[in-house]
Amino acid sequence: MQKIELTSKEIAAKIAKTVDKTGWDTALRMWWISTEFEEIIDKLKEYSDIGYTWCPVAKNIYQFLKKVKYQDVRVVIMVDEPINIVDHNTGIPLHIQPIVRANKTITPKPLWTIQDMMKSMGIPEEKRTYNLDRWMEQGVLLIPTALTVRVQGTAHKKLWEPFHMRLIEQINKLGDIPVILIKTAAIEYENHYSSSNVRVIKSPPWTDKEWYKWVNQVLENNNQKPIVWE
Repeated sequence: MQKIELTSKEIAAKIAKTVDKTGWDTALRMWWISTEFEEIIDKLKEYSDIGYTWCPVAKNIYQFLKKVKYQDVRVVIMVDEPINIVDHNTGIPLHIQPIVRANKTITPKPLWTIQDMMKSMGIPEEKRTYNLDRWMEQGVLLIPTALTVRVQGTAHKKLWEPFHMRLIEQINKLGDIPVILIKTAAIEYENHYSSSNVRVIKSPPWTDKEWYKWVNQVLENNNQKPIVWE
């Protein structure tokens, strides 16, 4: 059977449909049809043709938006550790099952960011739960700075920068919501957020033990319910 080769425009349209009816489809409407988006798809295809394998697969790169509808976003956490905060299979945080891809077994590592966030809250290791759905269900949007990562470990933060600029533009429309930026690649976006409530965490090592209390205080000041973190 002859393999059907999709154009970048067709691939972009399919990816965009993953966030259909989430509010992001409207908020980022111009992004989905932009030449910038197609150029990113072209670049991923180019690398894929020479044997690179991506985590997550392209069709799942926007699953993290699907988990938190645009109108429900109350907190933003941006981090430059996609391997540690995002499940390779789905693009959403986090389960710790090995992945078999291209006859290779990869084990996602729930280390550094997630481990240290739990530790900073005083949660004993035996009680830490790495499925962060409970956070996202309360409106915590977790943004990886590199949406695609090579199996070998090379991140593509610069490749996705045009998207993040569009994404931040929409987040800025939500007002002074709390924003946490973790590690270097995320911190580089600090000046692009207009919220007056931005907290920077340089990690590792994790030294901020008040971040989650700060988030809840900001929410309470904005007359919103605090997040149940534990």
